[in-house]
Amino acid sequence: MDPRITALKSTTFFGRRLTRRQIADIQETVALFPAISRNELGHTICEHLNWRAPSGRNRVAVCLRMLEELERLGILTLPARDEAQVRGPQEAMARSERTAPAAAIAEDLAALMPLRLSIAAGKEEGGLWNEFVARHHYLGLHRLVGAHLRYFLLDRHGRPLGCLLFARASLSCPAATSGSGGRRKASASTSIWSWVTRVS
Repeated sequence: MDPRITALKSTTFFGRRLTRRQIADIQETVALFPAISRNELGHTICEHLNWRAPSGRNRVAVCLRMLEELERLGILTLPARDEAQVRGPQEAMARSERTAPAAAIAEDLAALMPLRLSIAAGKEEGGLWNEFVARHHYLGLHRLVGAHLRYFLLDRHGRPLGCLLFARASLSCPAATSGSGGRRKASASTSIWSWVTRVS
């Protein structure tokens, strides 16, 4: 464990008492995701700590003050502030031919193998992933909070069969259904497109 954490005289920040192990986990999370915004980082840490207001909302503002205090103490380094970033409501996403329904795929799974995952990295691929989900997922696209990875599911011919999302927000939460004191795995969700009509 970082000796700066071991040497802390107090582990209580803005009314929230943390263990040194929790502070070390926060330090690791911040180091793992240097590119996400401070707001996203605050949501992620709140999910880790189950730190919510009575209304059920994450206590992001207080969490960010705690992170800034940990930064002042030299325990972590926060992402740079983006003063120009002001998030408004999620706007409706334009639809392009890239995400139009494809010809039906009604084949045995063996005929599609090997399947592979292709990460949606970068602005263009991330935008395409967002458009697919906004257009074809029954819930549409909601703003993604916290660290996450987006993938396309492709068949042997490179045809898209669906999209997958892996989120880290629950990774450090205590297991809710187990008394073993274990940790949850990262949550995942999968969408297979409606034109994939028979894969067995």
